[in-house]
Amino acid sequence: MQANPAGYAELARLGIGRVPAVTVGDRAAHGWNPPAYAALLGIPYSAATKLAPTELAKRLDIILDSTQGLIRGVPDQHMGWRPPERDRTLRNLGYHVFRLSLAFVDGMDLMLWVCAAIAVAGVVLALVFLPGRTAAAAATEAEPAPVEDDVVVRG
Repeated sequence: MQANPAGYAELARLGIGRVPAVTVGDRAAHGWNPPAYAALLGIPYSAATKLAPTELAKRLDIILDSTQGLIRGVPDQHMGWRPPERDRTLRNLGYHVFRLSLAFVDGMDLMLWVCAAIAVAGVVLALVFLPGRTAAAAATEAEPAPVEDDVVVRG
């Protein structure tokens, strides 16, 4: 859209207020929506297998190493270069890649804290409620209930 500002008017005509969007004729798919893109283009779509966080982290390391190597190879005087189809400098693109990776790491850290909080809550609830339940269960096991055929003699 940065290379074609008139594209925003076309999206507005189709009822789409912002990017990302894909249009084909008078049809459009809005947002990051691969199944809708496939339907729009008339091609089959099957979702990729979701990767485990450890595999995602390995792939992220490869992306970060590659990006770092590429950015280091660009002379300083060219870091402000902008490709004609995108109003983003190489410097900004490098920042963008590393910033998105921080979002992944932040999300993983947050999930670890959430899991730890759930575990702590489980321990606290067990300590609060289980002692009373185990004491009550032990008391009922100590004196079995009479069976109908048994003769109960009290004395």
